Amino acid sequence: MQDRPWYARWPAGLPVSLDYPSVPVYKLLESSARKYPDREALVFPVYGTSMTYAELWEKARRFAAALSRLGVRRGDVVCIQLSNSPHYAIAYYGLMLAGAVFTPSHPMQSPLELRRQLVDSGAETLIVPDTFMPTVTGVRGQTRVKNVIVSGEQELVPPFTPVHVVSWGPRTYSFQQLLLGSPPKPPPLRLNPERDIAHLAYTGGTTGVSKGVVLTHKAVVTNTLQFAHWTAGGRPYLDRSGVLQIVDHPGPHPGGDWELPVTPGESTMLVAVPWSHAMGTVGYLNVPVYLGATIVCHPRFDAGAYL
Repeated sequence: MQDRPWYARWPAGLPVSLDYPSVPVYKLLESSARKYPDREALVFPVYGTSMTYAELWEKARRFAAALSRLGVRRGDVVCIQLSNSPHYAIAYYGLMLAGAVFTPSHPMQSPLELRRQLVDSGAETLIVPDTFMPTVTGVRGQTRVKNVIVSGEQELVPPFTPVHVVSWGPRTYSFQQLLLGSPPKPPPLRLNPERDIAHLAYTGGTTGVSKGVVLTHKAVVTNTLQFAHWTAGGRPYLDRSGVLQIVDHPGPHPGGDWELPVTPGESTMLVAVPWSHAMGTVGYLNVPVYLGATIVCHPRFDAGAYL
């Protein structure tokens, strides 16, 4: 590779380029679940709950199986409109396992904004908090949405009671009930990471109407690895068993932790960024999951709680 003047001050242990494995997005979670099964993946202090990597992987597979039972197929668009929560992470990786296309929507969107995104993306399944159901009921008939999956706070705290959805009409389901009623065995799926779409993320709309940006599985994984190795050093390697490994990790950096602050399989990351933002999903869900970090998170930013 051509020499550059900034390489003279390049952090030790950080390659100047990476080779990016062609794998589906769910491989990020699967690999950490196989390497660090008993390590805490998610901690939500506000709910008093946590989840290991093995548990997150199992629930993601259950959710993928549930989506399949609802008729969601490879390439179908599913919109997640949730705040940061255990259900968000489960749903996201479940979508990736099902071969569905993920389109994130901020839970504070207006009915007009939600309707436009649902129509433009062609989403047929929507995952929302129960508090947002009045808005969903008002726009559902103007979209292609067939299935609505409802997550309630009561499903996130012990004893994890499913929300009641009967009053919201047909093809409306409790998130928790779907998990309880589905085995962790989604149907076999063959994806082409370089062609199959993983994300349909919408721009902020600061210069006009927001537009959907298409990202393949390869693009999302590549972006994740770029971000991750800038914070941890080393390089990615897909071993013969299909597990993403982090090799040539330099260990403690002589320049201090500020250079490469994350140690794979050991670090804890405090996440304040909403996963409903395209960068939030890649940089603050996929990156820590790939690195085997423990994610400490709140549904919304609360300075006092984080401090």
